[in-house]
Amino acid sequence: MRKHTGRRTIMSTIHLLCIFLSLLIPIFLIADIKTIYNIQEVQEAITEESLILVDITNTLIYPLEPMLARHRGRNDFMAETAAMNQNEMEKLATLINVQTRWTLVESDTLEFISFLKNQHAAAIAITGSGRIPHLCKIPYVPELLPDQELPANPVDYYVKTLRNFSIDFSNFIPPSEEISRVCKKLGCIYENGILFLCHQSMGDVIPTFFEYLPRKFSKVIAIDDEIFYLRHLEKTLTEKNIPFEGFLYLAAQRFDEEYDPFIARIQLEYLLQNKVLLTDEEVLELK
Repeated sequence: MRKHTGRRTIMSTIHLLCIFLSLLIPIFLIADIKTIYNIQEVQEAITEESLILVDITNTLIYPLEPMLARHRGRNDFMAETAAMNQNEMEKLATLINVQTRWTLVESDTLEFISFLKNQHAAAIAITGSGRIPHLCKIPYVPELLPDQELPANPVDYYVKTLRNFSIDFSNFIPPSEEISRVCKKLGCIYENGILFLCHQSMGDVIPTFFEYLPRKFSKVIAIDDEIFYLRHLEKTLTEKNIPFEGFLYLAAQRFDEEYDPFIARIQLEYLLQNKVLLTDEEVLELK
């Protein structure tokens, strides 16, 4: 009887140990994702053998105006247009994009870009259409803004927007036939140092894209304001035995304190009814 009791005790101990280890596994999986509030904290991790992936929106630049372009405003926009015809919804989404006034997330952003250039680092700026499928496959819609010069496509839009802040990724990793072929296969766009993921995430694209780059890298470093994308990328890179280090960059959170849901709601309602996007000042004049 004592022998059976001893076996049960051993088995129970092993079972508890397995549960404990299973709880530790997720911790180890995200151990290389560090939360930061200053982008220059990434610099210590960068070596000549690193590939640096830098998210654009909420990491390099932030949509300051109109209020509807901010993170919470865009969430409301997506909820209100979920049942809308896809083409019509995309027209309104691009209308928001081309009228957005951006600001740097922090003043140290430009110093960080200078650091990358001085280190001859290999860096790629990354963005996508989020929850707006196929946005990469259509041009910006000229009939909604007939008097405004519009970008040819979303990549062109971000290239011009970043260059307004003297940020240019075009010389870090030049395009090549191999990159063009893999982008066509993956359904993404790479131009002027910007990788436009369309409706995909980094984890869907980077592990394969990584293999077609003109030089080999020992590690991937990613900077993003969304933990989901970092975890997904870590998972898919780990499956291919590619070392990864992620930085959850939250400096843009300070802008959330300035968010005015009243202004964003008026802008959204007016946009849906009239296909015209009011500025923040025009909304305040309506009060």
